[in-house]
Amino acid sequence: MSKTLWIWGAMLAIVAAACGGGTDGQPVPPPMTPAPLSPETPARSVGAQVWLRTGGGYYAGDKIVLQAFFEERVSVRGVPRLAIEVGDHVRLASYSPWVEEEIPPEQPFVRQRFAYEVVPEDDDRDGISIAADAFDFSHGALLDRAGRELEVEIHSVGAWLFSPDPVSPGEALWSHYVTGTPRPRVCTNERERALSYNADSVLGPPVLIEEWNGTPFLFYFTPGYTEDDRQAAEHSLDLVEDFSERVKDQLGYSILEVGGWIENVEWSDEERDCSWRIARQITGIMDTETVARVGTGYARPKCALYLEWAGALEQGFGTVHELYHLFGFAHHPESSKPEPARARGVSMSHRLTDGGEHPATYDDIDALRCVFPETVSVNANQAPIAIVY
Repeated sequence: MSKTLWIWGAMLAIVAAACGGGTDGQPVPPPMTPAPLSPETPARSVGAQVWLRTGGGYYAGDKIVLQAFFEERVSVRGVPRLAIEVGDHVRLASYSPWVEEEIPPEQPFVRQRFAYEVVPEDDDRDGISIAADAFDFSHGALLDRAGRELEVEIHSVGAWLFSPDPVSPGEALWSHYVTGTPRPRVCTNERERALSYNADSVLGPPVLIEEWNGTPFLFYFTPGYTEDDRQAAEHSLDLVEDFSERVKDQLGYSILEVGGWIENVEWSDEERDCSWRIARQITGIMDTETVARVGTGYARPKCALYLEWAGALEQGFGTVHELYHLFGFAHHPESSKPEPARARGVSMSHRLTDGGEHPATYDDIDALRCVFPETVSVNANQAPIAIVY
Protein backbone atom coordinates (compact mmCIF):
# COMPACT_ATOMS: atom_id res chain seq x y z
CA MET A 1 0.00 0.00 0.00
CA SER A 2 1.32 3.42 -0.94
CA LYS A 3 1.81 6.11 1.70
CA THR A 4 -1.06 8.12 0.14
CA LEU A 5 -3.51 5.21 0.32
CA TRP A 6 -2.48 4.55 3.97
CA ILE A 7 -3.22 8.16 4.93
CA TRP A 8 -6.60 8.07 3.16
CA GLY A 9 -7.43 4.82 4.90
CA ALA A 10 -6.61 6.30 8.27
CA MET A 11 -8.73 9.38 7.55
CA LEU A 12 -11.69 7.22 6.50
CA ALA A 13 -11.38 5.23 9.70
CA ILE A 14 -11.49 8.44 11.74
CA VAL A 15 -14.54 9.67 9.80
CA ALA A 16 -16.26 6.33 10.25
CA ALA A 17 -15.64 6.41 13.96
CA ALA A 18 -16.91 9.97 14.19
CA CYS A 19 -20.04 9.19 12.14
CA GLY A 20 -20.73 5.99 14.00
CA GLY A 21 -20.43 3.60 11.06
CA GLY A 22 -20.48 -0.09 12.05
CA THR A 23 -19.38 -3.21 10.21
CA ASP A 24 -23.00 -4.03 9.44
CA GLY A 25 -23.66 -0.59 7.98
CA GLN A 26 -25.69 0.49 11.02
CA PRO A 27 -24.74 3.59 13.05
CA VAL A 28 -22.71 2.90 16.16
CA PRO A 29 -23.26 5.29 19.11
CA PRO A 30 -20.18 7.28 20.14
CA PRO A 31 -18.19 6.10 23.18
CA MET A 32 -19.61 7.18 26.55
CA THR A 33 -18.32 7.32 30.13
CA PRO A 34 -18.72 3.86 31.66
CA ALA A 35 -21.93 3.44 33.60
CA PRO A 36 -21.66 3.14 37.38
CA LEU A 37 -21.07 -0.33 38.69
CA SER A 38 -24.09 -2.27 39.83
CA PRO A 39 -24.38 -3.00 43.57
CA GLU A 40 -23.33 -6.57 42.90
CA THR A 41 -20.06 -5.54 41.27
CA PRO A 42 -17.24 -5.46 43.85
CA ALA A 43 -15.23 -2.24 44.05
CA ARG A 44 -11.63 -2.30 42.91
CA SER A 45 -8.92 -2.12 45.53
CA VAL A 46 -5.95 0.22 45.41
CA GLY A 47 -3.00 0.57 47.75
CA ALA A 48 -1.91 3.76 49.51
CA GLN A 49 0.70 5.21 51.80
CA VAL A 50 -0.26 7.81 54.41
CA TRP A 51 2.11 10.58 55.48
CA LEU A 52 1.73 13.15 58.21
CA ARG A 53 3.15 16.65 58.21
CA THR A 54 6.47 17.25 59.92
CA GLY A 55 5.97 17.87 63.61
CA GLY A 56 5.16 16.26 66.89
CA GLY A 57 2.69 16.90 69.69
CA TYR A 58 -0.82 18.14 69.08
CA TYR A 59 -2.88 20.32 71.40
CA ALA A 60 -6.56 21.22 71.39
CA GLY A 61 -7.26 23.34 68.32
CA ASP A 62 -4.30 21.94 66.36
CA LYS A 63 -5.03 20.09 63.13
CA ILE A 64 -3.71 16.63 62.33
CA VAL A 65 -3.12 16.83 58.57
CA LEU A 66 -2.53 13.66 56.56
CA GLN A 67 -1.76 13.02 52.90
CA ALA A 68 -2.62 9.74 51.23
CA PHE A 69 -0.50 8.76 48.21
CA PHE A 70 -2.28 6.25 45.97
CA GLU A 71 -0.96 3.71 43.46
CA GLU A 72 -2.95 5.48 40.78
CA ARG A 73 -4.68 8.82 40.31
CA VAL A 74 -8.00 9.08 42.11
CA SER A 75 -10.78 11.66 42.20
CA VAL A 76 -13.12 12.44 45.07
CA ARG A 77 -16.89 12.39 45.45
CA GLY A 78 -18.49 13.73 48.61
CA VAL A 79 -16.43 13.76 51.80
CA PRO A 80 -14.50 10.51 52.35
CA ARG A 81 -12.78 10.30 55.72
CA LEU A 82 -9.72 8.70 57.26
CA ALA A 83 -9.92 7.16 60.74
CA ILE A 84 -7.22 8.06 63.28
CA GLU A 85 -6.85 6.11 66.51
CA VAL A 86 -6.30 8.65 69.29
CA GLY A 87 -6.03 6.91 72.64
CA ASP A 88 -9.34 5.17 73.31
CA HIS A 89 -11.11 7.11 70.56
CA VAL A 90 -11.38 6.76 66.80
CA ARG A 91 -11.43 10.21 65.21
CA LEU A 92 -12.32 10.87 61.58
CA ALA A 93 -10.18 13.18 59.48
CA SER A 94 -12.29 14.67 56.69
CA TYR A 95 -11.27 15.17 53.08
CA SER A 96 -9.60 18.59 52.68
CA PRO A 97 -9.57 19.78 49.02
CA TRP A 98 -6.42 21.19 47.44
CA VAL A 99 -7.93 24.66 47.09
CA GLU A 100 -4.59 26.44 47.21
CA GLU A 101 -3.31 24.29 44.32
CA GLU A 102 -6.54 24.75 42.34
CA ILE A 103 -7.09 21.00 42.06
CA PRO A 104 -10.86 20.32 42.20
CA PRO A 105 -12.13 17.08 43.78
CA GLU A 106 -13.25 15.71 40.42
CA GLN A 107 -9.74 15.97 38.95
CA PRO A 108 -7.81 12.70 39.34
CA PHE A 109 -4.76 13.23 41.53
CA VAL A 110 -2.20 10.86 42.99
CA ARG A 111 -2.47 12.31 46.52
CA GLN A 112 -5.41 13.49 48.60
CA ARG A 113 -5.46 15.36 51.90
CA PHE A 114 -7.41 14.80 55.12
CA ALA A 115 -7.57 16.84 58.34
CA TYR A 116 -8.86 16.48 61.89
CA GLU A 117 -8.96 19.18 64.61
CA VAL A 118 -7.92 17.99 68.07
CA VAL A 119 -10.45 18.51 70.87
CA PRO A 120 -9.65 18.80 74.62
CA GLU A 121 -10.88 15.24 75.28
CA ASP A 122 -8.21 13.76 73.01
CA ASP A 123 -5.22 12.23 74.76
CA ASP A 124 -2.66 9.78 73.38
CA ARG A 125 0.83 10.09 74.84
CA ASP A 126 2.04 6.99 72.97
CA GLY A 127 1.24 8.46 69.56
CA ILE A 128 -1.62 8.14 67.10
CA SER A 129 -2.02 5.16 64.78
CA ILE A 130 -3.81 4.44 61.51
CA ALA A 131 -5.17 1.01 60.54
CA ALA A 132 -4.86 -0.62 57.13
CA ASP A 133 -8.62 -0.26 56.56
CA ALA A 134 -8.84 3.27 57.99
CA PHE A 135 -10.71 4.82 55.04
CA ASP A 136 -14.37 5.53 55.75
CA PHE A 137 -16.66 5.95 52.74
CA SER A 138 -19.98 6.48 54.51
CA HIS A 139 -20.04 10.13 53.37
CA GLY A 140 -18.09 9.96 50.13
CA ALA A 141 -15.94 7.88 47.79
CA LEU A 142 -12.65 7.72 45.95
CA LEU A 143 -12.98 7.00 42.22
CA ASP A 144 -10.63 5.67 39.55
CA ARG A 145 -10.25 7.41 36.19
CA ALA A 146 -13.23 5.47 34.83
CA GLY A 147 -15.44 6.79 37.63
CA ARG A 148 -15.56 3.50 39.53
CA GLU A 149 -15.52 3.45 43.33
CA LEU A 150 -12.37 2.19 44.99
CA GLU A 151 -11.55 0.37 48.18
CA VAL A 152 -8.23 1.38 49.73
CA GLU A 153 -5.70 -0.64 51.70
CA ILE A 154 -3.05 1.37 53.55
CA HIS A 155 0.37 -0.25 53.30
CA SER A 156 2.40 2.07 55.55
CA VAL A 157 2.27 5.29 57.57
CA GLY A 158 5.07 7.87 57.67
CA ALA A 159 5.74 10.31 60.50
CA TRP A 160 6.46 13.05 57.95
CA LEU A 161 6.35 13.53 54.21
CA PHE A 162 8.50 10.91 52.47
CA SER A 163 9.81 9.61 55.79
CA PRO A 164 12.46 6.95 55.06
CA ASP A 165 11.24 4.69 57.88
CA PRO A 166 7.43 4.50 57.83
CA VAL A 167 5.63 2.20 60.26
CA SER A 168 3.15 -0.55 59.59
CA PRO A 169 -0.59 0.17 59.75
CA GLY A 170 -1.85 0.09 63.34
CA GLU A 171 1.57 0.90 64.79
CA ALA A 172 1.79 3.99 67.03
CA LEU A 173 3.68 7.03 65.79
CA TRP A 174 5.37 8.09 69.02
CA SER A 175 6.45 11.43 67.55
CA HIS A 176 2.82 12.38 66.91
CA TYR A 177 1.42 12.35 70.43
CA VAL A 178 -1.74 14.17 71.48
CA THR A 179 -2.15 15.98 74.80
CA GLY A 180 -5.57 17.54 74.17
CA THR A 181 -5.10 20.66 76.25
CA PRO A 182 -4.26 23.84 74.32
CA ARG A 183 -0.64 24.72 73.71
CA PRO A 184 0.82 26.59 76.74
CA ARG A 185 1.56 30.21 76.07
CA VAL A 186 5.08 31.58 76.12
CA CYS A 187 5.14 34.29 78.80
CA THR A 188 6.28 37.68 77.53
CA ASN A 189 5.15 40.92 79.16
CA GLU A 190 1.89 39.79 80.75
CA ARG A 191 2.94 40.83 84.23
CA GLU A 192 3.89 44.34 83.13
CA ARG A 193 0.64 44.71 81.21
CA ALA A 194 -1.36 43.51 84.21
CA LEU A 195 0.43 46.05 86.43
CA SER A 196 -0.55 48.80 84.01
CA TYR A 197 -4.27 47.96 84.11
CA ASN A 198 -6.19 51.11 85.05
CA ALA A 199 -2.99 52.56 86.49
CA ASP A 200 -4.13 56.07 85.57
CA SER A 201 -7.63 55.80 87.02
CA VAL A 202 -9.22 55.69 90.46
CA LEU A 203 -9.74 51.95 90.07
CA GLY A 204 -6.15 50.78 89.75
CA PRO A 205 -3.43 49.67 89.47
CA PRO A 206 -3.96 46.12 90.74
CA VAL A 207 -2.31 45.79 94.16
CA LEU A 208 -2.27 41.98 94.15
CA ILE A 209 0.43 41.60 91.52
CA GLU A 210 3.20 43.17 93.57
CA GLU A 211 1.98 41.36 96.69
CA TRP A 212 2.32 37.94 95.10
CA ASN A 213 4.96 35.81 96.83
CA GLY A 214 3.85 32.32 95.82
CA THR A 215 1.34 31.95 98.69
CA PRO A 216 -2.36 31.92 97.70
CA PHE A 217 -4.39 35.05 98.30
CA LEU A 218 -7.32 34.70 100.71
CA PHE A 219 -10.82 35.64 99.61
CA TYR A 220 -13.28 36.86 102.25
CA PHE A 221 -16.87 38.00 101.89
CA THR A 222 -19.25 40.05 103.99
CA PRO A 223 -22.62 38.38 104.61
CA GLY A 224 -24.70 41.50 103.93
CA TYR A 225 -27.84 42.46 105.82
CA THR A 226 -30.64 40.33 104.34
CA GLU A 227 -31.21 36.69 103.57
CA ASP A 228 -30.86 37.41 99.85
CA ASP A 229 -27.53 39.14 100.55
CA ARG A 230 -26.33 36.08 102.42
CA GLN A 231 -27.40 33.68 99.67
CA ALA A 232 -25.70 35.76 96.99
CA ALA A 233 -22.51 35.98 99.07
CA GLU A 234 -22.52 32.22 99.69
CA HIS A 235 -22.88 31.57 95.98
CA SER A 236 -20.01 33.91 95.16
CA LEU A 237 -17.81 32.06 97.66
CA ASP A 238 -18.77 28.77 96.00
CA LEU A 239 -17.83 30.16 92.57
CA VAL A 240 -14.47 31.34 93.90
CA GLU A 241 -13.80 27.93 95.44
CA ASP A 242 -14.65 26.16 92.17
CA PHE A 243 -12.43 28.56 90.23
CA SER A 244 -9.59 28.08 92.71
CA GLU A 245 -9.72 24.32 92.19
CA ARG A 246 -9.67 24.74 88.40
CA VAL A 247 -6.60 26.95 88.62
CA LYS A 248 -4.81 24.46 90.87
CA ASP A 249 -5.70 21.52 88.63
CA GLN A 250 -4.43 23.27 85.50
CA LEU A 251 -1.38 25.14 86.79
CA GLY A 252 -0.36 22.72 89.52
CA TYR A 253 -0.38 25.39 92.25
CA SER A 254 -2.92 27.68 93.92
CA ILE A 255 -3.35 31.40 93.43
CA LEU A 256 -6.26 32.02 95.78
CA GLU A 257 -8.26 30.23 98.43
CA VAL A 258 -11.55 30.93 100.16
CA GLY A 259 -10.96 32.41 103.62
CA GLY A 260 -14.58 32.67 104.74
CA TRP A 261 -16.66 35.45 106.28
CA ILE A 262 -15.71 38.85 107.65
CA GLU A 263 -17.84 41.51 109.28
CA ASN A 264 -19.88 43.84 107.10
CA VAL A 265 -17.80 46.73 105.83
CA GLU A 266 -19.29 50.19 105.42
CA TRP A 267 -17.29 51.10 102.33
CA SER A 268 -17.77 54.43 100.56
CA ASP A 269 -16.25 56.28 97.63
CA GLU A 270 -14.42 58.50 100.08
CA GLU A 271 -12.34 55.53 101.28
CA ARG A 272 -10.40 55.22 98.03
CA ASP A 273 -7.09 55.08 99.81
CA CYS A 274 -7.96 51.48 100.84
CA SER A 275 -6.41 52.12 104.26
CA TRP A 276 -8.75 49.58 105.81
CA ARG A 277 -7.36 46.76 103.65
CA ILE A 278 -5.30 43.82 104.93
CA ALA A 279 -2.41 42.92 102.62
CA ARG A 280 -2.76 39.85 100.36
CA GLN A 281 -6.50 39.72 101.01
CA ILE A 282 -9.30 39.89 98.44
CA THR A 283 -12.48 41.29 99.92
CA GLY A 284 -15.98 40.72 98.64
CA ILE A 285 -18.61 43.17 99.86
CA MET A 286 -22.38 43.08 99.51
CA ASP A 287 -23.18 46.55 98.18
CA THR A 288 -26.49 46.50 96.38
CA GLU A 289 -26.73 50.26 96.03
CA THR A 290 -23.41 50.67 94.20
CA VAL A 291 -23.61 47.54 92.05
CA ALA A 292 -27.18 48.28 90.98
CA ARG A 293 -25.83 51.38 89.26
CA VAL A 294 -23.06 49.64 87.32
CA GLY A 295 -24.33 46.10 86.68
CA THR A 296 -23.60 42.62 88.01
CA GLY A 297 -20.44 42.93 90.03
CA TYR A 298 -17.88 45.69 90.36
CA ALA A 299 -14.12 45.58 90.93
CA ARG A 300 -11.65 48.06 92.40
CA PRO A 301 -8.20 46.59 91.61
CA LYS A 302 -6.11 48.92 93.77
CA CYS A 303 -8.04 47.75 96.86
CA ALA A 304 -8.41 44.10 95.75
CA LEU A 305 -12.08 44.74 96.35
CA TYR A 306 -15.04 43.04 94.70
CA LEU A 307 -18.62 44.27 95.10
CA GLU A 308 -21.67 42.05 94.66
CA TRP A 309 -25.39 42.46 95.13
CA ALA A 310 -28.39 40.28 95.89
CA GLY A 311 -29.77 40.86 92.39
CA ALA A 312 -27.11 38.50 91.07
CA LEU A 313 -29.28 35.62 92.30
CA GLU A 314 -31.67 36.37 89.44
CA GLN A 315 -29.51 38.28 86.94
CA GLY A 316 -26.36 36.15 87.09
CA PHE A 317 -23.01 36.36 88.81
CA GLY A 318 -19.87 38.05 87.51
CA THR A 319 -17.62 36.81 90.31
CA VAL A 320 -14.81 35.24 88.27
CA HIS A 321 -14.97 38.02 85.67
CA GLU A 322 -14.46 40.64 88.39
CA LEU A 323 -11.64 38.62 89.97
CA TYR A 324 -9.77 38.86 86.70
CA HIS A 325 -10.05 42.65 86.84
CA LEU A 326 -8.34 42.45 90.24
CA PHE A 327 -5.63 40.37 88.54
CA GLY A 328 -5.01 43.09 85.92
CA PHE A 329 -7.10 41.77 83.02
CA ALA A 330 -9.16 43.94 80.67
CA HIS A 331 -12.12 43.11 78.46
CA HIS A 332 -11.32 41.60 75.08
CA PRO A 333 -10.72 44.54 72.71
CA GLU A 334 -13.05 43.08 70.07
CA SER A 335 -15.89 42.29 72.48
CA SER A 336 -19.17 44.13 72.86
CA LYS A 337 -17.79 45.65 76.08
CA PRO A 338 -14.47 47.25 75.08
CA GLU A 339 -12.62 49.25 77.71
CA PRO A 340 -10.76 52.50 77.00
CA ALA A 341 -7.31 52.01 75.49
CA ARG A 342 -5.78 53.65 78.55
CA ALA A 343 -7.03 50.73 80.69
CA ARG A 344 -4.41 48.46 79.08
CA GLY A 345 -4.02 45.17 80.97
CA VAL A 346 -3.96 41.55 79.77
CA SER A 347 -6.82 40.66 77.45
CA MET A 348 -9.57 38.35 78.68
CA SER A 349 -11.07 35.81 76.30
CA HIS A 350 -14.41 36.62 74.69
CA ARG A 351 -16.12 34.14 77.01
CA LEU A 352 -14.60 35.58 80.16
CA THR A 353 -15.44 39.10 78.98
CA ASP A 354 -19.09 38.10 78.61
CA GLY A 355 -19.09 36.76 82.18
CA GLY A 356 -21.23 33.99 83.63
CA GLU A 357 -20.65 31.58 86.48
CA HIS A 358 -17.77 29.56 84.96
CA PRO A 359 -16.40 31.76 82.16
CA ALA A 360 -12.61 31.30 82.40
CA THR A 361 -11.12 29.36 79.48
CA TYR A 362 -7.93 27.31 79.46
CA ASP A 363 -6.07 30.30 77.98
CA ASP A 364 -7.44 32.66 80.66
CA ILE A 365 -6.12 30.41 83.41
CA ASP A 366 -2.84 29.79 81.58
CA ALA A 367 -2.29 33.56 81.43
CA LEU A 368 -2.39 33.69 85.23
CA ARG A 369 0.80 31.62 85.22
CA CYS A 370 2.57 34.54 83.54
CA VAL A 371 1.20 37.14 85.98
CA PHE A 372 1.52 35.01 89.13
CA PRO A 373 4.36 32.54 88.45
CA GLU A 374 4.85 29.62 90.79
CA THR A 375 8.46 30.58 91.53
CA VAL A 376 9.21 34.03 92.92
CA SER A 377 12.26 35.57 94.57
CA VAL A 378 11.53 37.26 97.89
CA ASN A 379 13.41 39.27 100.46
CA ALA A 380 13.44 38.71 104.20
CA ASN A 381 10.08 40.47 104.56
CA GLN A 382 8.50 38.15 101.99
CA ALA A 383 7.85 41.03 99.61
CA PRO A 384 8.40 40.06 95.96
CA ILE A 385 11.47 41.66 94.44
CA ALA A 386 11.89 39.67 91.23
CA ILE A 387 9.87 37.33 89.10
CA VAL A 388 11.57 34.22 87.74
CA TYR A 389 10.06 33.03 84.47
